[in-house]
Amino acid sequence: MSALKPALMPALKPSLPALCAGLILLLAWRPAAAAEQALVLDAETTTISIRLKATLHTVEGSFRLLDGEVVFDEKSGAASGWIRVDSGSGVTGSGGRDRKMHEQVLESGRFPQIVFTPTRLELGAEVADGRELDLVGNMSIHGSEYPLTIPARVRQGPGGGVTIHSRFLVPYVRWGMRDVSNFFTRVAPEVEVIIEGRGVLEERR
Repeated sequence: MSALKPALMPALKPSLPALCAGLILLLAWRPAAAAEQALVLDAETTTISIRLKATLHTVEGSFRLLDGEVVFDEKSGAASGWIRVDSGSGVTGSGGRDRKMHEQVLESGRFPQIVFTPTRLELGAEVADGRELDLVGNMSIHGSEYPLTIPARVRQGPGGGVTIHSRFLVPYVRWGMRDVSNFFTRVAPEVEVIIEGRGVLEERR
């Protein structure tokens, strides 16, 4: 058997072209490192408005964005990050109404932040003025957390700048907050939220 080894060894030794071809094949089968992207919101130029329907009128107001960063992978749809809103910043143009909103509904002294935590990003159709998508996650408000999907239309401009437009309903009464309707005035059990966002898109690995 030992006499046969020298004759077999040259046949078993791979040639340089075969070794290179095998290496190329191996690299081709390795999954490429997925590049994550992060949408970082600009708190100074992002506006959060609310509309609440009531008897004979509609209450309009606004809240202040503290900060926001949504990290996502387009291929897998996985998302993470946060969007934080100052609960106590809400104003509607009426001191008495605002006091009732903060003391009786939001209880913003006890719960100073409203936080949306994304878990998944679902891309929709491309439209003339951007791309539609759904940001799926959970909203923490008034001491509890609830599932919420935020639909949005996103448009990317030069230099990585991004604009976001979104409208969705928050069913605050169903989520355990106080219904401030009375005998004379009926107030809708959900409030419409409108976000006009500005930010930048960054690539991360």
